Amino acid sequence: MKELKHQRAAFTPPLRAGFTLIELLVVVIIVAVLAAVGVPLLSANVTRARGTEAETGLGTLRTALRAYGVENSAYTTTVANLNLTADDLRGQFYNLGAYTIKSADFAAKTFCIEADGSDSTAPGAAKVASIDRSMDQDGTITEALCP
Repeated sequence: MKELKHQRAAFTPPLRAGFTLIELLVVVIIVAVLAAVGVPLLSANVTRARGTEAETGLGTLRTALRAYGVENSAYTTTVANLNLTADDLRGQFYNLGAYTIKSADFAAKTFCIEADGSDSTAPGAAKVASIDRSMDQDGTITEALCP
């Protein structure tokens, strides 16, 4: 009997350290599923962040337009009349040329200003060609151009 136990031990394959192919495949599948879920979420955040630059510029224009209205008892429909410089609205994606005052009625205290990504000539303009924002007199922002 002692000889039999000794012989069995001699035929036992040595233990190997490492992972099996199945374990590696499971890990690869889990990583792929996480990437498939995470990448679209990340890209939506990038688009939203690019639109935020337009919203900031619209806020600057809204303030300038309201100040112009108080000083002149009228609104203008020309951004150039607001005495803004190119530096006031210089961004990575939107610049002064991307902003337009579409409607302005001082008597009714209403206006609509818009940022059209396809009109921008900023360095990153190609990335925002399809991103549009508009703002009314109350500061309400919509993800479309003025009606």
